[in-house]
Amino acid sequence: MGQCSSKNTPEAVLWDLDGTLIDTSRQSLSALQAAMVSLLGKQYKVDTSVLLPIISGDSSNAAQDMLAFEKKDKLGWAADVLKEIGAGNNNNNNNNNKTKVTPKQLVEEWEVHMLRNRRNISLMPGALEVVEHFAKHNVPQCIATMSNSKSVSMKRTKHENIFKHMKTVVCSDDPHVKKRKPAPDVYIVAAERMGVKPTGCIVIEDSPEGCRAGWAAGARVVSVADAWSSDSKIGKGVRVFSACSTLLDIDFKKLGLPPLEKKKEI
Repeated sequence: MGQCSSKNTPEAVLWDLDGTLIDTSRQSLSALQAAMVSLLGKQYKVDTSVLLPIISGDSSNAAQDMLAFEKKDKLGWAADVLKEIGAGNNNNNNNNNKTKVTPKQLVEEWEVHMLRNRRNISLMPGALEVVEHFAKHNVPQCIATMSNSKSVSMKRTKHENIFKHMKTVVCSDDPHVKKRKPAPDVYIVAAERMGVKPTGCIVIEDSPEGCRAGWAAGARVVSVADAWSSDSKIGKGVRVFSACSTLLDIDFKKLGLPPLEKKKEI
């Protein structure tokens, strides 16, 4: 196993999960569409052109994280979706009860479809290689996520090769996590569980909220472009230590580690 001696080497790596290690973005959208078809009928099927303005609050910014069910309040987000398509339970213009759906119903149906398709959730490019690289050089790792513990349990079923390298997993429903990202709570708790100070850690994130949370905790933040962005724009307006397009582009030298070994061509 490699040894790390550089003063720049992190004492621990605190990983975001969704959109950073696993690609739940497209799966979330697919599950939402399936839930809406199930609850409302095909005429209410929506795509990113409808969802992005709701998620980002700015229709001109299409490079936003699609994981709003995890990174924002689920019920609030679902209410916005239903309002956008005129299918909320307060819609009195239509007497058809099938078009009256509560945010809670939409979230519950979304979770059913996410669970049903959990084995289709793939890793983000380079996730396994980078996690194994940190492990090879004895850098402790953990996950600090805004997914709740039930959701994480569902998502990890296919990816124990990633989770086995994690010393701990801190979720949004942890009693010590009082506020969601961009508050630093989850990263402060994660560092504490790892037995280190946040200032000795790096946080790897894909969302502006997550980057702000990591920076507010005092960690060095490494940002990667989210699953819906063609390049890394996350650093604009957000303070980060390093920004990259994919996990494979992380500058390990900047972290006091040897470069990632390239896979040999077969």
